[in-house]
Order: sequence, then C-alpha cells, then structure tokens
Amino acid sequence: MAEMVRCEAGVALCGAEFAEPPKRDLREEFRIPLRRNGWLSSSDTWVPCIIENVSAQGFLIMSNTTFPAGAVVVLKCELFPQRFLQCRIQVVHITDTCMGVKIVEMNGYAFAIFREFFEEYYAKVAAAKVPLISDDTDPDESQ
Repeated sequence: MAEMVRCEAGVALCGAEFAEPPKRDLREEFRIPLRRNGWLSSSDTWVPCIIENVSAQGFLIMSNTTFPAGAVVVLKCELFPQRFLQCRIQVVHITDTCMGVKIVEMNGYAFAIFREFFEEYYAKVAAAKVPLISDDTDPDESQ
C-alpha cells in the first residue's frame, strides 16, 4: 500500500507506487491552510522554511533543509505582526520538499498565540458562512 503525503508542491507517493489506489486522508483534525515564513533550528543555526498548513497537533513545512524522521527541532514563525510562535516539533514524515511535524513542546506564551490564531481563524470562517437557500423554496418566505 502506498502512503500518500500531500503538500503544496504536489503529491508524493512513498513505497510501492500505484500498488493500490490511495486511500482518502483519514486525519480527523481540520488543517488550516497557512503560508507563513518560518525558521527551523536543531542547534545554533537557523534555516528558512515555509509553513504550508497547521492543525492543533502540528504543521506541514516546506524546507530545502530536511531533518530525519524522529528529529526534534525548534520552529519559529510570526503568526501575528511582531508576535512570534516558537515551539519544539518532531518530524513525523518527510518527502523531497515537505515535512509533517507534530508539536512536542510549547510554552504558555506560544500556546496563547497559537490558541488566538485558531480562534481568529474559526471566527472568520463562521462569519463568512451564509445560509443556503434551496432551489425549491421562495426566498421571500424565509423572512
């Protein structure tokens, strides 16, 4: 069975390509599309990255520098102007250009920024939703 990993750069298949049709993504978490510049560090050196999406548990990150699966590194990104999220992440899976990572450590300040980001995003989504009117109902009757 081929495990499918999605990222902005495309779809990469790992293992026996096309052995079976790829299964749909079974993650239960909603992922927020996000295009933010960030930085990764496993020592004193910081390397640039782009955060593709975020969930409550982790990120999908594009970087020219890859880390091995299981590596724990520091991620830093500006979620709001002049407000930086910094946390420790662990690489879960890698492709040529993308790394799926999970959050393993976050301090209280970072957690507050992270929570605020999610609350703001969901508030915007809720505000953008408009009730749908079906074709067989008269719009004047709903008022």
